[in-house]
Amino acid sequence: MKICIYSSFWEKYSKRGDGFGDLKYQKPWHRIANWLTIRSYLKTIKNAPRVRALLLLTKKVCKEMNTHLTYDCFRQVCALAVILKHTHRLDRVLIIGDGFGFLACLIKRVFINCEIIFVDIPETLEIQKKYAWSEVKAKFYTSDQIDQIQGNFDLAINISSMQEMTKDMIRY
Repeated sequence: MKICIYSSFWEKYSKRGDGFGDLKYQKPWHRIANWLTIRSYLKTIKNAPRVRALLLLTKKVCKEMNTHLTYDCFRQVCALAVILKHTHRLDRVLIIGDGFGFLACLIKRVFINCEIIFVDIPETLEIQKKYAWSEVKAKFYTSDQIDQIQGNFDLAINISSMQEMTKDMIRY
C-alpha cells in the first residue's frame, strides 16, 4: 500500500521559494482579509478569552516564523485553546500533517518540555524541520515510518492531511 501522496497544493506553492507565510509573497489585502475574518470569529466563539490570550503568544511565533497571523494560524490557535480546556500538561504529542509546524510551535511555547513527533510527507517534513524548531525535542517521520514510533502519547492530532490520503490510507 502506498502511504503518502505528493500533494498538488505543495507542488504549486513549493515553487514560490520558502513558502509558508513568507512576507515577501503576501499581498496587503491578504492581511486585511485575515484580520477581518479573525475579528469576526472572535465575536462569536465561546472560548474567545482563552483564544485572545493565546493570540499574544501567536504573534511572537508568527514573527519568529517570518509570517503574519493568517486565518490558518488562527484555526490552530483555536485548536490549542480547546486542547488547553482539557489538559494542563503535555509531555509527548504526535502531530500528523502539521504543514509548516505552526501548531507544534505553539504547543512548544505552552508546554516547553513537550516532545513533538511529526508524521508527514517528506517534502513537508523538510519545511517543518526548518520552521518547527527541530532542535528542541522534535522527531520527524514519514508515513511509511510509522511503525518505528514507539511509546505513548498524551495527545495525537491530525491537522489537515486527509485531503491527501486515499480511503485505504485513512483506515490504515
